Amino acid sequence: MNYQIISYIIFLSSSFFITIKIGWVLYKNGEVYLLEIFRHQTAYVHSINKLLLIGYYLVNLGKAALEITNWEVIYTLSDLFRVTGQKLGNLLLLLAIMHYINIIGLNLYSRNQKSLTIKK
Repeated sequence: MNYQIISYIIFLSSSFFITIKIGWVLYKNGEVYLLEIFRHQTAYVHSINKLLLIGYYLVNLGKAALEITNWEVIYTLSDLFRVTGQKLGNLLLLLAIMHYINIIGLNLYSRNQKSLTIKK
């Protein structure tokens, strides 16, 4: 049994599923947040939301593909679980960090827009 190939299959299928599922949830639920920030400019919000989703997919699926190149050799079943879990954990941390960076950036933008509106 080739543990290396099994590990690749588990990692790639899990990471692709997680990335696409979470991305879609963020896309659908984030639209309400974006509509509030961008003052209900629907066309603008749809464009930004799609760009965020595409960027999210590209970064995460690219990271998943790059993880395969830095994979250590797996000899045992316990190595398979340890290495695969570590790589999936790294990917999930990246997802969380990207999400919070986007939220912080949008929050700063929203505050800036509100302060510009008040000064006018």
